[in-house]
Amino acid sequence: MTDLGRKWALDALEQCQYTGPAPVPLADYQLQVVKQSIANERVTPESLERALAHLVLPPGTVSRMGPAVNSGRAILFYGAPGNGKSSFAEAIGRSFTQTVFIPYAVHVDGQIIKIFDPTVHEPCAAPLSGDDGPESEAAAELQDPRWVRWRRPVILPSGELTLEMLDLTFDPVSKYYEAPAHIKAVGGLFILDDFGRQRVRPQDLLNRWILPLERRVDFLTLHTGKKLQMPFDQLVVFSTNFPPKELMDEAGLRRIPYKFHMASPTREEYETIFFRVCDSRNIEVPTEILPYLFGTFYPATGTPVSCAHPRFLMDHVVARCHFVGDTPMLTLELLCEALQNLVVDTVVPLKAPGEPVTA
Repeated sequence: MTDLGRKWALDALEQCQYTGPAPVPLADYQLQVVKQSIANERVTPESLERALAHLVLPPGTVSRMGPAVNSGRAILFYGAPGNGKSSFAEAIGRSFTQTVFIPYAVHVDGQIIKIFDPTVHEPCAAPLSGDDGPESEAAAELQDPRWVRWRRPVILPSGELTLEMLDLTFDPVSKYYEAPAHIKAVGGLFILDDFGRQRVRPQDLLNRWILPLERRVDFLTLHTGKKLQMPFDQLVVFSTNFPPKELMDEAGLRRIPYKFHMASPTREEYETIFFRVCDSRNIEVPTEILPYLFGTFYPATGTPVSCAHPRFLMDHVVARCHFVGDTPMLTLELLCEALQNLVVDTVVPLKAPGEPVTA
Protein backbone atom coordinates (compact mmCIF):
# COMPACT_ATOMS: atom_id res chain seq x y z
CA MET A 1 0.00 0.00 0.00
CA THR A 2 1.30 3.45 -0.88
CA ASP A 3 1.65 6.27 1.61
CA LEU A 4 -1.37 7.97 0.07
CA GLY A 5 -3.37 4.75 0.40
CA ARG A 6 -2.44 4.46 4.07
CA LYS A 7 -3.49 8.06 4.62
CA TRP A 8 -6.87 7.40 3.01
CA ALA A 9 -7.33 4.28 5.16
CA LEU A 10 -6.44 6.16 8.34
CA ASP A 11 -8.76 9.01 7.39
CA ALA A 12 -11.58 6.51 6.85
CA LEU A 13 -10.93 4.84 10.22
CA GLU A 14 -10.91 8.24 11.86
CA GLN A 15 -14.47 8.74 10.63
CA CYS A 16 -15.78 5.26 11.52
CA GLN A 17 -14.25 1.90 12.44
CA TYR A 18 -17.28 -0.23 11.62
CA THR A 19 -16.31 -3.41 9.77
CA GLY A 20 -18.69 -5.87 8.20
CA PRO A 21 -21.26 -5.98 5.40
CA ALA A 22 -22.17 -2.56 4.06
CA PRO A 23 -25.07 -0.90 5.88
CA VAL A 24 -28.40 -0.39 4.11
CA PRO A 25 -30.26 2.94 3.97
CA LEU A 26 -32.62 3.48 6.89
CA ALA A 27 -35.51 4.03 4.47
CA ASP A 28 -34.95 0.57 2.93
CA TYR A 29 -34.93 -0.99 6.40
CA GLN A 30 -38.17 0.75 7.35
CA LEU A 31 -39.84 -0.47 4.15
CA GLN A 32 -38.68 -4.05 4.69
CA VAL A 33 -39.99 -4.06 8.29
CA VAL A 34 -43.45 -3.12 6.98
CA LYS A 35 -43.36 -5.99 4.47
CA GLN A 36 -42.52 -8.57 7.15
CA SER A 37 -44.47 -7.06 10.06
CA ILE A 38 -45.11 -9.19 13.11
CA ALA A 39 -48.80 -8.58 12.39
CA ASN A 40 -48.34 -10.74 9.26
CA GLU A 41 -47.46 -13.77 11.41
CA ARG A 42 -50.48 -16.05 11.62
CA VAL A 43 -50.23 -18.41 14.56
CA THR A 44 -52.75 -21.25 14.25
CA PRO A 45 -54.39 -23.14 17.12
CA GLU A 46 -52.28 -26.17 16.14
CA SER A 47 -48.95 -24.30 16.16
CA LEU A 48 -49.74 -22.62 19.48
CA GLU A 49 -50.77 -25.95 21.02
CA ARG A 50 -47.48 -27.48 19.86
CA ALA A 51 -45.51 -24.61 21.36
CA LEU A 52 -47.37 -25.00 24.66
CA ALA A 53 -47.42 -28.81 24.69
CA HIS A 54 -44.90 -29.00 27.54
CA LEU A 55 -47.22 -26.98 29.80
CA VAL A 56 -50.38 -28.01 31.61
CA LEU A 57 -53.00 -25.53 30.46
CA PRO A 58 -56.39 -24.56 31.89
CA PRO A 59 -59.25 -25.10 29.43
CA GLY A 60 -59.62 -22.34 26.85
CA THR A 61 -56.06 -21.03 27.15
CA VAL A 62 -55.16 -21.44 23.47
CA SER A 63 -58.41 -19.89 22.22
CA ARG A 64 -57.84 -16.84 24.44
CA MET A 65 -54.15 -16.44 23.78
CA GLY A 66 -54.18 -17.00 20.01
CA PRO A 67 -55.90 -13.72 19.05
CA ALA A 68 -53.52 -11.82 21.32
CA VAL A 69 -50.45 -13.33 19.64
CA ASN A 70 -51.80 -12.68 16.15
CA SER A 71 -52.65 -9.07 16.99
CA GLY A 72 -49.00 -8.11 17.30
CA ARG A 73 -50.04 -5.86 20.20
CA ALA A 74 -48.72 -5.80 23.78
CA ILE A 75 -49.60 -8.62 26.19
CA LEU A 76 -49.46 -8.68 30.00
CA PHE A 77 -49.11 -11.89 32.03
CA TYR A 78 -49.60 -11.35 35.76
CA GLY A 79 -50.08 -13.49 38.84
CA ALA A 80 -48.22 -15.27 41.62
CA PRO A 81 -44.67 -16.48 40.89
CA GLY A 82 -44.09 -19.96 39.53
CA ASN A 83 -47.30 -20.34 37.53
CA GLY A 84 -45.86 -20.24 34.01
CA LYS A 85 -45.78 -16.58 32.99
CA SER A 86 -42.23 -16.71 31.64
CA SER A 87 -42.80 -20.15 30.08
CA PHE A 88 -45.91 -18.88 28.28
CA ALA A 89 -44.06 -15.82 26.99
CA GLU A 90 -41.14 -17.84 25.63
CA ALA A 91 -43.50 -20.40 24.08
CA ILE A 92 -45.06 -17.64 22.00
CA GLY A 93 -41.73 -17.18 20.26
CA ARG A 94 -41.57 -20.90 19.46
CA SER A 95 -44.98 -20.69 17.80
CA PHE A 96 -43.68 -18.35 15.09
CA THR A 97 -43.09 -20.05 11.74
CA GLN A 98 -42.11 -17.16 9.47
CA THR A 99 -38.62 -15.74 9.11
CA VAL A 100 -37.52 -12.17 8.48
CA PHE A 101 -34.76 -10.37 6.61
CA ILE A 102 -32.61 -8.19 8.84
CA PRO A 103 -29.63 -6.06 7.76
CA TYR A 104 -26.33 -6.14 9.56
CA ALA A 105 -26.46 -2.36 9.89
CA VAL A 106 -28.27 0.73 8.60
CA HIS A 107 -26.95 4.16 7.72
CA VAL A 108 -28.51 7.60 7.89
CA ASP A 109 -26.95 11.06 7.64
CA GLY A 110 -23.47 9.56 7.44
CA GLN A 111 -23.97 7.59 10.68
CA ILE A 112 -24.00 3.77 11.01
CA ILE A 113 -26.28 1.87 13.39
CA LYS A 114 -25.48 -1.80 13.92
CA ILE A 115 -28.62 -3.96 14.05
CA PHE A 116 -27.26 -7.50 13.92
CA ASP A 117 -26.44 -9.18 17.22
CA PRO A 118 -25.19 -12.79 17.12
CA THR A 119 -26.47 -13.37 20.67
CA VAL A 120 -30.12 -12.81 19.68
CA HIS A 121 -30.40 -13.27 15.91
CA GLU A 122 -30.58 -16.88 14.76
CA PRO A 123 -29.90 -17.52 11.06
CA CYS A 124 -32.31 -19.75 9.16
CA ALA A 125 -30.65 -21.97 6.57
CA ALA A 126 -33.81 -23.82 5.47
CA PRO A 127 -34.83 -22.91 1.91
CA LEU A 128 -38.03 -20.96 1.33
CA SER A 129 -40.94 -22.69 -0.37
CA GLY A 130 -43.50 -21.15 -2.64
CA ASP A 131 -46.01 -21.19 0.21
CA ASP A 132 -44.05 -18.78 2.36
CA GLY A 133 -46.01 -15.75 1.15
CA PRO A 134 -44.34 -12.45 2.01
CA GLU A 135 -41.10 -14.25 2.79
CA SER A 136 -40.82 -15.62 -0.77
CA GLU A 137 -41.50 -12.16 -2.17
CA ALA A 138 -38.86 -10.67 0.11
CA ALA A 139 -36.33 -13.34 -0.87
CA ALA A 140 -36.83 -12.56 -4.53
CA GLU A 141 -36.08 -8.89 -3.86
CA LEU A 142 -33.27 -9.31 -1.35
CA GLN A 143 -30.57 -11.21 -3.21
CA ASP A 144 -28.19 -8.98 -1.32
CA PRO A 145 -25.46 -10.03 1.17
CA ARG A 146 -26.22 -6.97 3.31
CA TRP A 147 -29.41 -8.74 4.40
CA VAL A 148 -29.67 -12.12 6.10
CA ARG A 149 -32.72 -14.26 6.67
CA TRP A 150 -33.28 -14.84 10.40
CA ARG A 151 -35.88 -16.47 12.56
CA ARG A 152 -38.14 -13.93 14.21
CA PRO A 153 -36.01 -12.78 17.16
CA VAL A 154 -36.97 -13.43 20.78
CA ILE A 155 -35.23 -11.01 23.14
CA LEU A 156 -35.34 -11.02 26.93
CA PRO A 157 -33.34 -8.07 28.31
CA SER A 158 -31.60 -8.20 31.67
CA GLY A 159 -33.23 -7.09 34.89
CA GLU A 160 -30.83 -4.14 34.93
CA LEU A 161 -32.90 -2.40 32.23
CA THR A 162 -32.81 1.41 32.43
CA LEU A 163 -34.32 4.13 30.25
CA GLU A 164 -30.83 4.90 28.94
CA MET A 165 -30.62 1.34 27.56
CA LEU A 166 -33.56 2.15 25.26
CA ASP A 167 -31.44 4.73 23.40
CA LEU A 168 -28.78 4.34 20.75
CA THR A 169 -25.34 3.56 22.18
CA PHE A 170 -22.54 5.54 20.53
CA ASP A 171 -18.99 4.22 20.71
CA PRO A 172 -16.71 7.28 20.67
CA VAL A 173 -13.74 5.14 19.64
CA SER A 174 -15.31 3.09 16.83
CA LYS A 175 -17.66 5.98 15.95
CA TYR A 176 -20.79 3.96 15.16
CA TYR A 177 -23.97 3.13 17.06
CA GLU A 178 -25.34 -0.06 18.57
CA ALA A 179 -29.11 -0.41 18.34
CA PRO A 180 -30.95 -0.88 21.66
CA ALA A 181 -32.46 -4.27 22.49
CA HIS A 182 -36.02 -3.36 21.51
CA ILE A 183 -34.85 -2.33 18.02
CA LYS A 184 -32.99 -5.63 17.64
CA ALA A 185 -36.31 -7.32 18.49
CA VAL A 186 -38.12 -5.69 15.55
CA GLY A 187 -40.11 -8.32 13.69
CA GLY A 188 -40.13 -10.64 16.70
CA LEU A 189 -40.82 -10.87 20.42
CA PHE A 190 -39.58 -8.59 23.21
CA ILE A 191 -40.15 -10.03 26.70
CA LEU A 192 -39.98 -7.85 29.80
CA ASP A 193 -39.84 -10.56 32.45
CA ASP A 194 -40.27 -9.74 36.15
CA PHE A 195 -41.74 -6.39 35.11
CA GLY A 196 -41.53 -4.07 38.09
CA ARG A 197 -38.15 -5.35 39.28
CA GLN A 198 -36.04 -3.53 36.69
CA ARG A 199 -34.07 -0.46 37.65
CA VAL A 200 -36.48 1.67 35.62
CA ARG A 201 -39.88 2.40 37.20
CA PRO A 202 -42.69 0.61 35.31
CA GLN A 203 -44.68 3.81 34.84
CA ASP A 204 -41.60 5.61 33.48
CA LEU A 205 -41.05 2.83 30.95
CA LEU A 206 -44.66 2.95 29.79
CA ASN A 207 -44.50 6.74 29.54
CA ARG A 208 -41.42 6.33 27.34
CA TRP A 209 -43.25 3.81 25.16
CA ILE A 210 -46.69 5.44 24.87
CA LEU A 211 -46.05 6.42 21.24
CA PRO A 212 -44.16 3.25 20.20
CA LEU A 213 -46.85 0.93 21.58
CA GLU A 214 -49.58 2.82 19.74
CA ARG A 215 -47.92 3.78 16.45
CA ARG A 216 -45.20 1.14 16.07
CA VAL A 217 -42.43 3.71 15.68
CA ASP A 218 -39.81 4.98 18.11
CA PHE A 219 -37.79 8.18 17.92
CA LEU A 220 -34.10 7.84 18.76
CA THR A 221 -31.50 10.59 18.90
CA LEU A 222 -28.03 10.68 17.36
CA HIS A 223 -25.20 12.31 19.29
CA THR A 224 -25.48 15.16 16.78
CA GLY A 225 -28.95 15.90 18.14
CA LYS A 226 -30.82 14.67 15.05
CA LYS A 227 -33.87 12.48 15.76
CA LEU A 228 -34.53 9.31 13.78
CA GLN A 229 -37.78 7.45 13.29
CA MET A 230 -37.06 3.76 13.87
CA PRO A 231 -39.57 0.90 13.50
CA PHE A 232 -41.09 -0.51 16.69
CA ASP A 233 -42.74 -3.52 15.11
CA GLN A 234 -42.66 -6.33 17.64
CA LEU A 235 -44.86 -8.23 20.04
CA VAL A 236 -44.09 -6.87 23.50
CA VAL A 237 -44.86 -9.19 26.42
CA PHE A 238 -44.85 -7.95 30.01
CA SER A 239 -44.66 -10.54 32.79
CA THR A 240 -45.06 -9.57 36.43
CA ASN A 241 -45.75 -10.90 39.93
CA PHE A 242 -47.22 -7.57 41.00
CA PRO A 243 -50.88 -6.51 40.71
CA PRO A 244 -51.02 -4.48 37.47
CA LYS A 245 -52.63 -1.45 39.14
CA GLU A 246 -49.61 -1.18 41.44
CA LEU A 247 -47.33 -0.82 38.43
CA MET A 248 -49.17 1.49 36.06
CA ASP A 249 -52.05 3.93 35.78
CA GLU A 250 -55.16 3.49 33.63
CA ALA A 251 -53.45 5.10 30.64
CA GLY A 252 -50.66 2.54 30.89
CA LEU A 253 -53.10 -0.33 31.16
CA ARG A 254 -54.87 0.87 28.00
CA ARG A 255 -51.60 0.59 26.08
CA ILE A 256 -51.53 -3.15 26.86
CA PRO A 257 -54.72 -4.45 25.20
CA TYR A 258 -54.34 -8.13 26.19
CA LYS A 259 -54.07 -9.16 29.84
CA PHE A 260 -53.93 -12.70 31.24
CA HIS A 261 -54.06 -13.65 34.90
CA MET A 262 -51.96 -16.76 35.48
CA ALA A 263 -53.78 -18.45 38.34
CA SER A 264 -52.45 -21.14 40.66
CA PRO A 265 -53.09 -24.65 39.37
CA THR A 266 -56.09 -26.69 40.40
CA ARG A 267 -55.38 -29.94 42.20
CA GLU A 268 -55.96 -31.87 38.98
CA GLU A 269 -53.52 -29.65 37.06
CA TYR A 270 -50.94 -29.87 39.85
CA GLU A 271 -51.15 -33.67 39.91
CA THR A 272 -50.71 -33.81 36.13
CA ILE A 273 -47.59 -31.66 36.41
CA PHE A 274 -46.28 -33.76 39.31
CA PHE A 275 -46.69 -37.03 37.40
CA ARG A 276 -45.09 -35.54 34.28
CA VAL A 277 -42.04 -34.42 36.24
CA CYS A 278 -41.68 -37.80 37.93
CA ASP A 279 -42.21 -39.70 34.68
CA SER A 280 -39.44 -37.67 33.02
CA ARG A 281 -37.07 -38.95 35.73
CA ASN A 282 -38.41 -42.54 35.84
CA ILE A 283 -39.59 -42.09 39.41
CA GLU A 284 -42.73 -43.73 40.75
CA VAL A 285 -45.10 -41.68 42.89
CA PRO A 286 -46.22 -43.45 46.09
CA THR A 287 -49.94 -43.23 46.72
CA GLU A 288 -49.56 -41.21 49.93
CA ILE A 289 -47.56 -38.34 48.36
CA LEU A 290 -50.27 -36.21 46.76
CA PRO A 291 -52.84 -36.73 49.56
CA TYR A 292 -50.14 -35.59 51.99
CA LEU A 293 -49.39 -32.46 49.98
CA PHE A 294 -53.00 -31.37 49.66
CA GLY A 295 -54.29 -32.76 52.93
CA THR A 296 -51.40 -31.77 55.20
CA PHE A 297 -48.59 -29.64 53.83
CA TYR A 298 -50.40 -26.90 51.92
CA PRO A 299 -53.23 -26.41 54.48
CA ALA A 300 -50.92 -26.56 57.52
CA THR A 301 -48.25 -24.16 56.20
CA GLY A 302 -50.49 -21.84 54.18
CA THR A 303 -48.11 -22.16 51.24
CA PRO A 304 -49.78 -21.20 47.93
CA VAL A 305 -49.93 -24.02 45.40
CA SER A 306 -47.63 -23.36 42.44
CA CYS A 307 -46.95 -24.99 39.08
CA ALA A 308 -43.23 -24.71 39.85
CA HIS A 309 -43.34 -26.84 43.00
CA PRO A 310 -43.23 -30.34 41.46
CA ARG A 311 -40.00 -29.67 39.57
CA PHE A 312 -38.51 -27.82 42.54
CA LEU A 313 -39.28 -30.71 44.89
CA MET A 314 -38.06 -33.43 42.57
CA ASP A 315 -34.81 -31.54 41.91
CA HIS A 316 -34.13 -31.69 45.66
CA VAL A 317 -35.20 -35.32 45.98
CA VAL A 318 -32.93 -36.40 43.10
CA ALA A 319 -30.01 -34.36 44.48
CA ARG A 320 -30.45 -36.03 47.89
CA CYS A 321 -30.49 -39.51 46.36
CA HIS A 322 -27.42 -38.80 44.25
CA PHE A 323 -25.56 -37.48 47.30
CA VAL A 324 -25.94 -40.76 49.19
CA GLY A 325 -25.42 -42.88 46.08
CA ASP A 326 -29.01 -44.12 45.78
CA THR A 327 -31.08 -44.55 42.65
CA PRO A 328 -33.52 -41.59 42.54
CA MET A 329 -36.77 -42.52 44.26
CA LEU A 330 -39.55 -40.71 46.08
CA THR A 331 -40.63 -41.36 49.66
CA LEU A 332 -42.62 -39.29 52.11
CA GLU A 333 -39.50 -38.61 54.18
CA LEU A 334 -37.52 -37.44 51.15
CA LEU A 335 -40.44 -35.26 50.11
CA CYS A 336 -40.64 -33.62 53.54
CA GLU A 337 -36.92 -32.97 53.45
CA ALA A 338 -37.36 -31.29 50.05
CA LEU A 339 -40.35 -29.31 51.30
CA GLN A 340 -38.22 -27.82 54.06
CA ASN A 341 -36.37 -25.96 51.28
CA LEU A 342 -39.67 -24.56 50.04
CA VAL A 343 -40.66 -22.76 53.23
CA VAL A 344 -38.81 -20.40 55.57
CA ASP A 345 -39.16 -20.30 59.36
CA THR A 346 -41.75 -23.08 59.13
CA VAL A 347 -41.50 -26.68 60.29
CA VAL A 348 -42.81 -29.03 57.64
CA PRO A 349 -45.57 -31.17 59.17
CA LEU A 350 -45.11 -34.92 58.86
CA LYS A 351 -47.94 -37.37 58.62
CA ALA A 352 -47.12 -41.01 58.16
CA PRO A 353 -49.81 -43.11 56.45
CA GLY A 354 -52.56 -44.00 58.93
CA GLU A 355 -51.39 -41.53 61.59
CA PRO A 356 -52.98 -38.22 62.65
CA VAL A 357 -51.46 -34.97 61.36
CA THR A 358 -48.84 -33.39 63.61
CA ALA A 359 -47.44 -29.91 63.20
